[in-house]
Amino acid sequence: MRKPQLATIYTVLAGLMDASTGLTLMLFPGFTLQIMMIPGELAEPVYMRWIGAFVMSVGLFYLVPFCLKGEQRQRELIAMWRLTAVTRCIICIFVLVQVLLGHLHTTWLTVAVTDGLLAAVQTIMIRGRWLHA
Repeated sequence: MRKPQLATIYTVLAGLMDASTGLTLMLFPGFTLQIMMIPGELAEPVYMRWIGAFVMSVGLFYLVPFCLKGEQRQRELIAMWRLTAVTRCIICIFVLVQVLLGHLHTTWLTVAVTDGLLAAVQTIMIRGRWLHA
C-alpha cells in the first residue's frame, strides 16, 4: 500500500475514533469511561459531556478535508494534521502531569499515550511528505 493511501486510512480512522468517543462521552459519560476502564464516579457529568463535545469536534476536523478535492484537500489535510498534532501534544502533556500529581487515575495514561502516538504519526507523515509519495 502506498503512503497516500495509508495516510487517508489513518486520517479517517483517527477521525472516526475521536468523533465516536466524543459522541459517546456526550451521551453516556459514565458508560464511556467504564468502557475505557477509567474508574471513579462523575461528580459533574456535564463536564465530561463538555469534554466529549471537544473530542468529537477534533474527530470531525479529521474528516472535513475529505469534502474537498485535489491540492486543496492536500493542503487542508496537512494543516489539520499540524493543528491536531499540537492539540494532541497539549492533551498528552496535561494528562501526564495530572497523573503524576495524583489528580487523575493511572488508567488515564491510555489517553496520553494515544494522543502522543497520534501526534508523532502525524508529524512523521507531514515531514515525510506522505501525501506527495
